[in-house]
Formats: sequence, C-alpha cells, structure tokens
Amino acid sequence: MKMRIFFILILLKTALWIPSEAWAREQLAVLDLKAKHGVEQSLAEALSVEIRDAIHNYGKYEVLSREDLEAIAERTKTQQLLGCDESMCLVDFGKKIGTQYMVTGSLSKIGDTYSLSLRLIKVVGEDFGVKKRESKKCKCKEDELINTARSVAALVMGEDKSSEGSTIQNGKPMEIGRDGRFVVYDDSTVLDTSTGLMWPEKDNGENISWDDAKKYCENYEGGGFTDWRMPAQDELANLCDKNTSYRSNGDYDVHLTALISITSCCLWAAETSRSKAAFFNFRDFYWDWRNQTSSKYSRVLPVRSTKAQTQ
Repeated sequence: MKMRIFFILILLKTALWIPSEAWAREQLAVLDLKAKHGVEQSLAEALSVEIRDAIHNYGKYEVLSREDLEAIAERTKTQQLLGCDESMCLVDFGKKIGTQYMVTGSLSKIGDTYSLSLRLIKVVGEDFGVKKRESKKCKCKEDELINTARSVAALVMGEDKSSEGSTIQNGKPMEIGRDGRFVVYDDSTVLDTSTGLMWPEKDNGENISWDDAKKYCENYEGGGFTDWRMPAQDELANLCDKNTSYRSNGDYDVHLTALISITSCCLWAAETSRSKAAFFNFRDFYWDWRNQTSSKYSRVLPVRSTKAQTQ
C-alpha cells in the first residue's frame, strides 16, 4: 500500500512538473515570410510552417502559430501591426502581444535562384532589436526549399554552428533586386551605389509637417540602423530621374526608381529659411520652399550615409 502511494506521488509530481517547464519557456512568434520578387505568397506561407516546426522542435521556446498570432492580434486590437516588416514596428507588435522574441523574413526569386532570409528580433529588455540575420540562396526546385528553410532557421536560432560551404552573408542584409545603380535588400533598404546613400523602400505614407518629418527621421530605425536623417535638397534631386516613372498612391506620375515607393509628389528636405523649409517635387522636377507647418501633399524619406560606395 505504501509503495503504491509512493508511485502515485511520483506520477503526480511528474505531471505537474512537465507543464511548468513548458510554461517557463519564453514565447517566440514566427511571422509568415514576405513573398517578394517572383514568389507566390502561398509558397512563402508553406515554408513559414516549416520554419515554425523546426524552431518548435528545438524545445527552447513556446512557438506561437499563425492562428495564435491572429487571435492575439484580434484580442489586443493590433491587426494593423501583424503585417508590418520594419524592425521597430515588429518590436512594438511583439510588446503588445507579450512575446519575448520574433522571427521574420522574406523569400524572393531571381531567375532560377531563391533567396531566403530570416531575422531574430528581441522584443524586451534594453538590448531590444534585431539580434541576428541569416540567409541562404538555393538554385533548386520548390520542394527542395524545405531543407533551405530549416537550415536558415537553425542558423538564426544558433542551432547550426557549421557554416562551411553555405552562402550565409555573415549577418548582413541580402540583395534581392537591382534597378540600375540602385540595390534593394531584404531589410527594406535601398542603396544608391553611385552616392553611397541608403534610403528606405518607402516614405512615411501620410501628410506630415516639416517638424514632424524631422522627428520621424531622427527616430527612424529601418534596417536596424539608428543614424537616419532628413535628406538635403541636392540628395533628393539626385534621386529624380526624368527617364523613369511610376504611378504613386496619390495618383501622380513620380520620377525615380521603382524600388523606392513614395506616396505623393513631394518630399521634405533638411534646409530651412525662417518659417519655411525646402522640398522636392518628383512629379514636376523642381525644388521650392513652403511653410514648415504645411503638410498637404508632403511626405518624408529618411536617408543615411554608408561608409563606402558599393560598385
């Protein structure tokens, strides 16, 4: 009888201990891969499942599924953040849903070669932000991408110590497209190889005054960088290309590389004169001045200088 009670107590202790271990694990959210440049979203979503399974099998994290994230986003009224891609936006989303880490990335295809990249983002603590970037290229069929996805997941989570023979870019963002002198990377930045200036893939997206535009640039952390600033008049003018154009969200034909999306005709510049500030008009090819408090048709596109030009 005593022996039976002893075994029952052991079983109860084990039953209680297993869940406590599970709950002690930190939460990690894996967002769906972004489908870019020649990739269907359904393929990106299928590989996202493989990445979640791989990280779950490491046993170190409580991995939130896509369904978990959608349910939490609905409950916390953060659906608008679920599809964001910039690091600070993801950190904000992670804090709101209560997860400690997030994994996000993209899948693109140029010719016959796929490029898959992942970022590990820490949400909590003073050292929040992008902690690691890993990527691989695969000249292969779609079903062979499963191994690539699992391999990059292992690398970004620190589960694969061997990089011999791989195409990992040592934590640097991966090039996913080119347009003449402009190169776009998987961290949503665009490099002008002729000037060494780096730009975001898109502007702030709404009307903004000059003062707020300046603050936006100073607080911008696209690509994990913190040294963004407002561009000068000549830097914006150098972006303008009369030989190319696309239709902006404001139904304007704007003249610059399609790798950089602006949603109106005009971008603020850093120069000021009394109560006015400079701007550049990408529809009509000119720069001028307007009141700093004005916001109609005005957007801002931060810029940063890289250490060296890329050829």
